[in-house]
Amino acid sequence: LKARVPERLVRLYERIHKRMGLAVVEVKDGFCTGCNLEMLPQAYIELQRGEKLIQCANCNRILVFKKPVEEAAPAETE
Repeated sequence: LKARVPERLVRLYERIHKRMGLAVVEVKDGFCTGCNLEMLPQAYIELQRGEKLIQCANCNRILVFKKPVEEAAPAETE
């Protein structure tokens, strides 16, 4: 998989991983789970769009946003 990732992103990941241990963290309720800093609203919106790589302004970790899974409607019983 590494061969399919642009070299600059591999270097970024490796640099963060070497310094921080965990290089990629999830954002929950607008907060970085790596350092617990609240994201700026615009950065959070951009992260949710998923169009570009967003890093935490405080710890520089790469941020990911997991879309909530919609609960399936219960099946109707006869």
